[in-house]
Amino acid sequence: MEFGITERMHFTSPNIRKPQDAGRIQEELAGVEGIRDVEVDPDSHEVTISFDPTVTSELKIRGILESHGVQLDQEVQETPA
Repeated sequence: MEFGITERMHFTSPNIRKPQDAGRIQEELAGVEGIRDVEVDPDSHEVTISFDPTVTSELKIRGILESHGVQLDQEVQETPA
């Protein structure tokens, strides 16, 4: 069971086109402390990352992805359930 604060970042990336791209992003973020979940959909080019903001930040996560060549486009606005 997870405790604490969880924030989500949700964005599109045009260079996510196939399952291998999704796997690469998940591998790059697997060891980052504070990241709780990474969902990547190559069909829609969307990435959703859940993280603990008391441990890591959106800025750090973006920096990691960009340093590995992942182009981050627009942030996707989530609609309330």
